[in-house]
This record gives sequence, structure tokens and C-alpha cells, in this order.
Amino acid sequence: MIDDDKILEELKKINHNLEIQNSSFKRAGRAFSNGIFTALGYIFGTVVVAALIIYILSRLSFTKDIIQSVNDFTQKYSPSVQISQPLPDQP
Repeated sequence: MIDDDKILEELKKINHNLEIQNSSFKRAGRAFSNGIFTALGYIFGTVVVAALIIYILSRLSFTKDIIQSVNDFTQKYSPSVQISQPLPDQP
């Protein structure tokens, strides 16, 4: 059988490890790293899904017609900016 002194020593070690794990700095660091990795996961997932959608739409034939229509519309109705430059005085 295991004697009581060994059990008490092991319980002290366990309590000490729990105190270290539950320190406020450790919890704050863990929460910060969880937030960073969650945000990176969302960004990575969004990029993968967007790339997949763009790839699929680029393979369809009607999207080329839509892109051409949008380009024609923007060229037709976009305001043309004209900047007049003053002429230098002639001697």
C-alpha cells in the first residue's frame, strides 16, 4: 500500500501545478493566443472560400459577358476628369 506521506507529497505537487496553471498571466496569455489563432482561422477560411468562388465563377462563360458589360458601363458613365494646365507666359 501507499503510505500517507507519499499521497500528501503528490497532492502538494498537484496543487502547486494547479496554482501555476491558474495564474492570471497564464490565463491572459492563453486568452490572447486563442483570440489570435481564432482570427487567423477566420481569415484563412474566408480567403479559401473566396478563392474557390472566384475560381468557379471564372470558369463559367456568362461571367465574361457580365465583366465586359460592367467595364462598358463604367467607361461610358464614369466622369472624365480634365485638368487644365496654365500656359506659360510667352515673351
